[in-house]
Amino acid sequence: MAKWNFFVSNTSLIKELDTSGNDVNPQSQSFLAPTLDLQGSKIVFKDNGSYKTAIMFPEIGEIDGVNPSDLQDAYDRIIAIIPNSGGGGGGTLQQVTDNGNTTTNAINTGNIVATDVNSGEPTFTGKYSGADGRVLASFIDLDTNFQTDIVTEELTANRNYTLPDTSGTIAVTSDIPTELSELNDDSTHRLVTDTQISTWDGKQNTLTETNFGSFINGLTAKNTLVDADEVVSDDSADSNKAKRTSWLNVWLNYLKPKADALISSATSNTVNKLIIATPSANINSTSLTIVYSQLIPANTLPSSCVLDIDYRLVKTGVAGSWPSSIYINTSNSLSGATVISAIGPSSSALIIRLQRTFNIHSGTLKGVSFTTINIGYTDATTSTVAESSTSINVANDIYILIAVSPGSAVDTINGRHLRISW
Repeated sequence: MAKWNFFVSNTSLIKELDTSGNDVNPQSQSFLAPTLDLQGSKIVFKDNGSYKTAIMFPEIGEIDGVNPSDLQDAYDRIIAIIPNSGGGGGGTLQQVTDNGNTTTNAINTGNIVATDVNSGEPTFTGKYSGADGRVLASFIDLDTNFQTDIVTEELTANRNYTLPDTSGTIAVTSDIPTELSELNDDSTHRLVTDTQISTWDGKQNTLTETNFGSFINGLTAKNTLVDADEVVSDDSADSNKAKRTSWLNVWLNYLKPKADALISSATSNTVNKLIIATPSANINSTSLTIVYSQLIPANTLPSSCVLDIDYRLVKTGVAGSWPSSIYINTSNSLSGATVISAIGPSSSALIIRLQRTFNIHSGTLKGVSFTTINIGYTDATTSTVAESSTSINVANDIYILIAVSPGSAVDTINGRHLRISW
């Protein structure tokens, strides 16, 4: 069987069929930029990265005039004669590239040496197996020959690491401060000590209805209050701010006034009385004269109540009549006063007692006819005369005036009592 001989002609590797046996026709194949791979029992030939042929050891004849001993020997000898291979493949670097300085073909080498392509700094992309079998990337500074290895052999899966899009210095774990003394404060960063942390841990959380309720529920109970004990409330008149006050103040300025108002409203016709029991001065004048005057201070009378007034007058002599009336006014004077009752006893009457009951409600005072003098001495009578009314403002001072108009100066008139209740 004819075999293939290998030799170099000019700068090309030549594969030529041995025709010395005169049993085959001449054949040859040239490779301008050959690369070889050992694949099992054959050598695969590529030219400029493209597959060309494959050959087994029994098909190989002489290599540059020498018969190889086995497939590996044949591979090594062909590699050795490839022009400008440096013992590592065929062709120049320019020949094995696709476009001058770019290639999509694999470049196999035992090591990678970075040339001075970046102002003295190495440029490297790829992987490199170290002499101890580790898979690592190696960077060598061309000026100092200092070397950095990035080991990847302990990775258990593909890992992605993204560097920030900014300039800076990569720190190692030994650069991380471990003591407070190694750190410095600045205008926006402050160091925190264990004491400060402990203080902050003791601060009250933001109050909620839940944790505030739990706080109150956990306080010590006190079942018997004293006047000086205090209570907290929110002030609706001051943006609901929290305020404190004593229980005594709660009683005096809140609960008691409300209780008094309720009691006064419920019993106003019996618990409030004004009584004048002192006899009045003698009255002999024939002009309208005040016998008794009693002040009811402003805001004393309830706005709704029953007002009872009764008085007793006596006379000596029977010379003349002596009509008398009840007036109300805001001053101690008959000027501008309003009559609310009148009676006209005969000249022969020596004692009279008049009793009137009035209703006060919503600023109005009502009673039996104010000006009818013969309606009776008490309200316990039937009258065909309609009741009278007048306005009254309990927020003002109110004077109750009893006045008499003697018909003769010979007679003497005295008051014996005035009683007012509501």
